[in-house]
Amino acid sequence: MVFILKIFTSLCLTKNDLTSFTVGHTNTENTYEEVNKLKNLLQAILDSSDVGNVLLSPEQKVLFFNKTTQKDILQLWGKEIAIGEDFSPYVAPNLKNEFEQEFQKALQGQIIHTEREITDVMGNKVWLRGKYLPVYHSNNELLGINFSIENIDQKKRASDLLKKSEELISKSFGAIPVALAITNFANGQIMEVNKAWLELLDFDYENVIGKTHTELGVIDEQARQALKERITINGFSGHIELTIQTSKGTPKTVLASLEKYEISNTPCILYTLIDISQRKIMENSIATEKQQLTNIIRSVGVGTWEWNIQTGEVKHNEQWADMIGYTLKEITSHTIHTWERFVHPEDLKIAKALLAKHIRGETEIYECELRMKHKNGNWIWILDKGKVLEWDAEGKPLKMYGMQQDITNQKLLERQLQQKNEMLANTEEELRQSLEEVYQANLQLEASQARLKAVVDNFPEGSISLIDKDLKFLYTGGAGYKNYPINPQDFIGKPVKSILIKEIYQQLETCLPEIFAGNTCTHEANFENKTFLNVYQPILDKNQQVSAFVLASFDITEQKQSEEKIRLQNEILVRQNNIFKEIAWLQSHDARRPVANILGLAHLIKTDEKNVQQYIDYLYKATEDLDAVIHRIVELTQQIEMY
Repeated sequence: MVFILKIFTSLCLTKNDLTSFTVGHTNTENTYEEVNKLKNLLQAILDSSDVGNVLLSPEQKVLFFNKTTQKDILQLWGKEIAIGEDFSPYVAPNLKNEFEQEFQKALQGQIIHTEREITDVMGNKVWLRGKYLPVYHSNNELLGINFSIENIDQKKRASDLLKKSEELISKSFGAIPVALAITNFANGQIMEVNKAWLELLDFDYENVIGKTHTELGVIDEQARQALKERITINGFSGHIELTIQTSKGTPKTVLASLEKYEISNTPCILYTLIDISQRKIMENSIATEKQQLTNIIRSVGVGTWEWNIQTGEVKHNEQWADMIGYTLKEITSHTIHTWERFVHPEDLKIAKALLAKHIRGETEIYECELRMKHKNGNWIWILDKGKVLEWDAEGKPLKMYGMQQDITNQKLLERQLQQKNEMLANTEEELRQSLEEVYQANLQLEASQARLKAVVDNFPEGSISLIDKDLKFLYTGGAGYKNYPINPQDFIGKPVKSILIKEIYQQLETCLPEIFAGNTCTHEANFENKTFLNVYQPILDKNQQVSAFVLASFDITEQKQSEEKIRLQNEILVRQNNIFKEIAWLQSHDARRPVANILGLAHLIKTDEKNVQQYIDYLYKATEDLDAVIHRIVELTQQIEMY
């Protein structure tokens, strides 16, 4: 700009000056026009500048100014500047002394820079940047002072605003409860951290600035480089789970988010760290509890299902599929229609009706015994139970959870019991035809059978416990505990030996070799005048090693009592049956012979009068034989009444 001013000043010549300068040249007019063209071009260049420029003589007379100067003077003081005028009226009254001092310094060859806030003619505060620059002729003679004026009010206020914003951001950065750190992208050195970061990792501020996360032991170098590569590729990392170390070596699990920024043209990485250590502990605890429940479900062979009523999607566990001979992978589709495909058509109608009643809220739970098609082609009996546990805002059922249990063996026992009852009913009918007492005895037997069936149908409640290899309770519960004033949750974590009675613990010890060999072991035990069936089922880990076992205890006292009653009734029936057989033999053989003799002798008495006395003697003997048979029948009948 100074160079242009010097050229422009040298071109500010009159036509006469140029004529005398070009004496001896014939093209004076053309030369003057060329000089004016160049002058106009330079004027246009100066006018296009955003900075006001005014050239002042050593006496502070205006020699030149551009349009920006003219505009700024007019806005600031409401005056128009003119060449040849004194510049003093365009200086703020309160700055005249400073202007005079600075101008004199410039006349002595100094370049002066200033920044001041002034008050314009309207009373507004305006920031101006000034510059005093000496301008010389080619012979080093001082031409004047170029005084440039730049309105920097917007820049200054923007700078102040930026400064305040940076201060606010700095305060906000420190106050954010999430751990934040800014590092140099190239060398990983920490440039800034906030209070949450220091508290999370237990560091002092002065000990971390300028160091890397690796040097502080937060993460190793390999992990830092891996994160840097991800940032290099994508510019950000998303959410990453990291295990970091505090200053005391305590591991913490964090959810890290990294993003690349530029601060003052320096590539940086912004680390955001959210401590999820407690969440991970809870997740692991929930996973452990879920695995324990899964082990219990797996050990008792129960299939589970979760039905999304709105979408029809059904989630099954592996035992559900295994129950019908499949694996979950083999069953490609898992919807309510998948279940319908396996259910027997006759039972499906009943099951659907029961499901509909439960969904309408007419029943507390859904429960149905139905048949399902096994992979081998056989029909197996299933006890299917479930309940709606989730509803939408309008009260419509969303999800239903349930289980199914294979009751094929139970159904087989019921069938066998039914067949026995039918056989006993047939025997009862045959005996009723022979003797009323036998009929009454069979009625008693039928009543006993009914009581036995009631015992089977209402199978006793019991308890289920999960025990680890160290013989400590991991879990225990069940309806059987309601008969005793104890809380089964108090057993968890305690040794089995301290809970079980001596007899049951000794039986457990005898079963341990079988259990840890992967085999099921059962035994009966007596406790408080009750008989229990204890079933020990091992649980295998992924290496097929026994990691724990389930103790299922069932109260079979009534069952044992019923079995004893049936045994006694059967003995009575056998004895009665033998008596009936003997009575039948006496009636059909021993009683018939004397009766036949009596009938024959009566005929002889009528036809042969000579030997009547002899026939009477024979008749008397036959009557005595018949009386003996009758007495024997009476004795046998009395024996039946005794039973």
